[in-house]
Amino acid sequence: MKFLLILLLAFAAAPLAWVALRAEAPNHIAHKLDGEGDSVHIPAVLLGEVPPGTQLYEFVVDGPCCDGCSQKLHGTAIKVAGIEAVAIHFDGNEDLAYGQVWIQEGQDPSVLLSALTFGKYTAHERDLD
Repeated sequence: MKFLLILLLAFAAAPLAWVALRAEAPNHIAHKLDGEGDSVHIPAVLLGEVPPGTQLYEFVVDGPCCDGCSQKLHGTAIKVAGIEAVAIHFDGNEDLAYGQVWIQEGQDPSVLLSALTFGKYTAHERDLD
């Protein structure tokens, strides 16, 4: 009986080993900014009180496909003049990224939206209704 069990396991393991050895390596590479090292934590929401002299601005970006896109969008947004903090949340169900920034009062948010509209991404103001 033990011999039959061992033989059955060997027959089951052989095809699995063959598939594992012949499988291709994963082909998805996470997006990184030029010169960027390992991925970093990107906050999904901005917490706490809005710093003095800034206001909260919310936006949506169409086109992201993964959390690597969130990193790319975060890196782009934080470089825009007048932006104090950025949070990006990728929603894989809708293929959208929801973002929040603390932007200096009086700063035109269209500069941020223009910076985040590149390649496959399209940024627009978030409808809060």
